[in-house]
Parts: sequence; structure tokens; C-alpha cells
Amino acid sequence: IDIVGTTLASLTISTVATPAIIHADAVTSITEAIIGNVAEFHIGAVTTLGTSTIAAAVVDVSALAAQTGELTFSAATAFTAPLTTSSLTLTAAKVISLKSSSEANIAAPAATSLTLTAQDKVTSFTAGQGQFPLLVTLNITGVAHATPLLQDNDIIVTSTVLKSLTVAGTNNDVTINTASELITLDVSGFLNALVVNNSDKLTSATL
Repeated sequence: IDIVGTTLASLTISTVATPAIIHADAVTSITEAIIGNVAEFHIGAVTTLGTSTIAAAVVDVSALAAQTGELTFSAATAFTAPLTTSSLTLTAAKVISLKSSSEANIAAPAATSLTLTAQDKVTSFTAGQGQFPLLVTLNITGVAHATPLLQDNDIIVTSTVLKSLTVAGTNNDVTINTASELITLDVSGFLNALVVNNSDKLTSATL
């Protein structure tokens, strides 16, 4: 199914023959989308997406940088977007890459790998067991504040399943507490403080 146009106020696709592959390759903005159980949903040029529920196993949101409402992707097993999210549910995604987020803005119960490519200079992130029960790999690159004393993007790890943590760029404090399964720690760039407690399985640390 090919959808033409550049801006869509509302897009609803509820019943289609399976496996359906939907392309809206020229669309740059969607106000609202409800997509039923389809195989693939390609909106690779969309930069802004409003409140949407999308049940596609494969999604292309590679240009998505802004949202104007809650986003739910219930079937995608991988999700990559240059998005600073305010409310994102990724029910089935195992591998996730975003620009920036706090832990409160992501629901990703199946995630095993999470990357934040440009974590906001005043937004902290906590990787805990409750929010990310299966997360084993976390990569965060922080963005520097123009005024160093105002840098406030702390990274806190309390997960007992996380095995690998990579921190780069500019961050404030990195605190690792009771991360009992942590094996690999790689820290580069600039930070204010690093604290590691009760990570007895840690065998590789690059600082």
C-alpha cells in the first residue's frame, strides 16, 4: 500500500490483507495515526508525529524527531529514531535507539539494549529493574551544557540484570548502585563524579 502526500491530519488503517506493507515515504508530518496489525509501516520522512497507536512488526521512523502526543508501537521489535520523547510505549521492542529521554517517558518492558545518542544536558536517566526488567546493555552519550555548572544529566543504574554500561560525551554524575550483574563499564568524555557500589561481577572497566 502506497500513500502519497506530505502531510496527513489523520491516518487509520484497521483491516488489511496480511502480510501488508505500507509506505508513506513522502509524508513528513502526521497528526494522528491508528495502524492495525500490519507487517511493515514505513514513514521514513516523518519528522513530527501526533498521538498514534501503531501495530506493525517493522517500522521505519528514521527521521522522527518530535512528537505532539503519546506514541505506542505495540509490535515493533526494533525502534530507531532521533527522538527526544515525552511519552513512548514500545511493547515488544528489544533494541531501541533514541536521541534523549528520561526513564519516566519510556515504557519498554522487552528492551534488552537501549541507546541514547544525545542525552539532554539537564535530563537525568535511571536504569532500574522495574522500568527495564530485561535491559542488559545501556549506552548513553551526554550533551554538554554551555554553562558547565548547570550540567544536570545524571545517570543512575540500580538494575540487577544490566551487564554492560557505556557512558560518553558530557554527563554530570554517574552512580551505579547494586548493579550485581554488571560486567563491563566503559566511561569516556567528561563527568563530575563516578560512584560504583556493590557490582562484584565487574571484570572490565575503561575510564
